[in-house]
Amino acid sequence: MQIFQKELLSNNKTKADVLDVLILLWIFSSALLKSVLYFFNIQSNSGQLAIIYILVAVLSAFLCFKHFSRLITTGLLKIVLLFVCIGFSLIISSVRYGTAEDKFVSEFKSYFAMVICTVLLTLLILWKKKRDINLNLIFVASIILTLISFLPLFRGDSETSGGYVSDSSGLIYQNISYYAAYAFGLTLFHMSETKKIKPLSWFYKIVCFILLIIQTSTCFLSGGRGGVVLIFVLFIANVFINFGKKAYKIVVPVALFIVIVRFTVPSLINLLGIDIKGLDRILRFLNGNFFGDGRTNLYIQSFELFREDPIIGKGIGSIFHLLHSYSHNLFLDILTETGVIGLFVFLFILINFFIKSYSLFRQGSLFRFLTIIFICGFSLNMFSGYVWTNPFIWLPIAVAITVSKNGFEPDISESIDVDNEDNLSSLEGVING
Repeated sequence: MQIFQKELLSNNKTKADVLDVLILLWIFSSALLKSVLYFFNIQSNSGQLAIIYILVAVLSAFLCFKHFSRLITTGLLKIVLLFVCIGFSLIISSVRYGTAEDKFVSEFKSYFAMVICTVLLTLLILWKKKRDINLNLIFVASIILTLISFLPLFRGDSETSGGYVSDSSGLIYQNISYYAAYAFGLTLFHMSETKKIKPLSWFYKIVCFILLIIQTSTCFLSGGRGGVVLIFVLFIANVFINFGKKAYKIVVPVALFIVIVRFTVPSLINLLGIDIKGLDRILRFLNGNFFGDGRTNLYIQSFELFREDPIIGKGIGSIFHLLHSYSHNLFLDILTETGVIGLFVFLFILINFFIKSYSLFRQGSLFRFLTIIFICGFSLNMFSGYVWTNPFIWLPIAVAITVSKNGFEPDISESIDVDNEDNLSSLEGVING
């Protein structure tokens, strides 16, 4: 058995990789930190999250230090140049408007931490020519995120605007909504990837089915509308990716899933005494009350700022000085801060990302995982969060634009013993999933 075949077989054994741990730790660092602070009743501050970012950066730098120089590609230089331009814009805004706004200072620090970790992790992926991610770690991450989002159901709080928990740790109803949706996406991803390797057992299907019910129910009970939208987006993306024209095969299981949720979850909620203010908020949203809170004012104010400087905008980071918050919409943030020019640049980056992702999608589970992560990040920024500091968006973009597809394709003719027909057919089966 030749080298390439051995590498494929070893990948299927889901051997734990330090890089996989670093990627998952960094992407979900906020969820992990806020849950720990929440359950130990510790107040959140920006320095605590910075510790995790520094840890990931130091470990990543240590792993790729000796190989740094030969990993510099044209794609990576483009990403670094883009990050430098955004960073300079943030600095200019801080000088122009002053740095008294606490939210701006927090996002200013987060941006540079995000950039360092993104570049270093991308370098590690290049160095190891990594295209698969450990599926066992994905499943563990899904369970952890499910617990993080589900357990606060039993500590309801009336302080939120329709959700059910508000805490000094930062674990608020919006975060919980997204954590549940992330777990939902990871569970679907794990099921689709596992199915490519081996048939799914009934026990595994039951466990995943229970997880999906808990994740969906938690998302609806939280009151976070963005998480509910993300669940629908992830589900549609998963059906499209895995079934294509045969999407009808998923209709019956989904219908069964909805029926079970409809007739079991309400009674379970009453039995456990769980607060349902969040569910009422989601029902109002689904009934057409899309703009029933102060977010509408932020949309209007952000658009008015865009109209003042429609070509180049107010400068990246300016929105915190002018609105004292982001606008809660990715495109409004970009229009306000960078104008029409910035929006076209961002759309150009997205188009390049989609083109590269399409070519890399079938190359390995890592690229499919990053695609799911990008969907999560993009959906999040349509309702909340700041686009320039979101690792869910920038890590997938950096990897897709930096990685050369040809650099991940071995020469099969040199790696396989073509005289061994059994080995050849086995290998083809693994490649074709």
